[in-house]
This record gives sequence, structure tokens and C-alpha cells, in this order.
Amino acid sequence: MAALYGCAAREWAIPVPPVYMPEDSSLSYHSEAGGSYTAIVTVRQDEEGKVYLWLGGRYRLDPDASVPYEHQYRAMASLRQTGAFEEDRARVSVQWLEPVDDGVFTTDVSVPGADGIDLKTGSWITTSDDGYLTLHYTAKWGQHPVHHDFYLVAGTDPDDPYTLELRHNANGDLPEEEGEGIINFDINTLPDTGEEAKVIHLKWINSAGQAEAADFGFKTRK
Repeated sequence: MAALYGCAAREWAIPVPPVYMPEDSSLSYHSEAGGSYTAIVTVRQDEEGKVYLWLGGRYRLDPDASVPYEHQYRAMASLRQTGAFEEDRARVSVQWLEPVDDGVFTTDVSVPGADGIDLKTGSWITTSDDGYLTLHYTAKWGQHPVHHDFYLVAGTDPDDPYTLELRHNANGDLPEEEGEGIINFDINTLPDTGEEAKVIHLKWINSAGQAEAADFGFKTRK
């Protein structure tokens, strides 16, 4: 579970498009005191083997020092910009980096998951970019919690491949205390969007047993 961090706000050099329904992608970051920023990024490796951070499906951030890398993954990182942007690229100092938990993206509509989950749709962490859906949530856990499973299910609406269901299976864990976390899904295997973003219709059941829904923009990661 990625740690959450935030302090006083200030401006960053990167422009901020809308969080939901972006034409292209969305930036997911929060400004902190002292010129640092916490951001949700993709940790990637280029053709030359250099590891970099990809923000909002558009901005390349080159770390001043090496960061852990075995394969491409999503992470929350505390950053400080150390160089000016040139053609959507800048150098940054990485103060800390925490991988985001991965959920299971599946087309198996039979997977279980009727336990409630509350999404923080207004959180800067909740975003759809770079072929990933990253969700900030709260859910109920026991004092001695067991493993919880999170599934994002495609194929529940035969007329719309971009309708998805988020399912939470607490595996019998007692709903005693509210816990907060971040879960990430790689949804890039959805039908290719081409050059235009499509609308994802996300559905889930909240902790009160009520159905909820939200729309996100999605564009295939190239």
C-alpha cells in the first residue's frame, strides 16, 4: 500500500489539465512545501536502457540518481524538479518512490467480489493515464486482516467494452476498521482507442451496499 503524503500547495512548472475526462491524459500529482511534488508516475526503460518516470502519459522525467527497475510499473514518487522543461522533458531528484499495488484486470465475469469499497473520486491520486487506471480508495478491514482481492472486470456489457466493474473480495475479513489505499490496473488491453480518447464507465458497490459509477477518459498506451 503506497504511503500518502501532502503539504502546502504551490505551483509546479507542468500545466494541469482536468483530472477526469482528459482529451489526452491526466496528471496526477500533489504539490508540497519546499518545492517538492508527490506524483503518480509510470517507471519505464527506454531503448538505451535508461530508466525514467513518465507522468500523465506525456512528460518524461529523468531522475538524477537510479531508481529500482525490473519491469514497467506504477509508483508514487516524491520529486523535486532540478532542470527546466525542454520538449516535455525535465530532470528531477527522486526523494522517495513507492510502487503502487496492482489489482487484477480480467475478462472473467465470474470472479467474486461483492464486498463494499469507497472510491475517492475527487482525490488527485485517482486518475486514468498511460493505459492505467489508478484508484484511491477506502475499505473495511479486520484487526487481523486477511488478504483482500481487487478485480477490474471487463466484458460485463456486451455492447460496450469500456464498461468496467470494480469488485472487492475481502475473503471473509471482518469489516472492523476503515483502511485507505491505492490500487492500480493495467487496462491497456482494452480495444485500441486510436488517436482519440474513449470514455470508461466504471461501476462499483460502496460500503453501504449502494451502486456507484464514474466516467474516466482512456487512451491506449503506445
